Amino acid sequence: MGSQASPRLIAPLAGTLGGAVGTTFGTMASVFFAIYFDAMRMTKEAFRASMTAILVALGVVRGLGYWAVGEYSRDVLVTVAIALPMMLVGIYIGNRIHTGISELTFRRLVSGALMVSGLALLLKSA
Repeated sequence: MGSQASPRLIAPLAGTLGGAVGTTFGTMASVFFAIYFDAMRMTKEAFRASMTAILVALGVVRGLGYWAVGEYSRDVLVTVAIALPMMLVGIYIGNRIHTGISELTFRRLVSGALMVSGLALLLKSA
């Protein structure tokens, strides 16, 4: 067996960290899920589908929580309405890129994104 950590060991840690970070900061949980999915060597299609399902579920639960405590003001709804068209453009572009790249390129992009986000956090805390 190689020196890589087992997905069975990484899964509980990734889930716990993802939940804790997502709850504390409202975002950034996807980094931990991406690490886990990469360790599992998921295909790019399974990776994307799993990440989407988790982020939608987290978004719905978080959104219901914000609604329950009255955090959806007029300003929030206007901001969402303004950002929505650009989000749809981003989804379209991301879909075009995803379907046109190889598994290896996908893994390299995921690894690069994880390194850049880690570096950004290190630099921000310094």
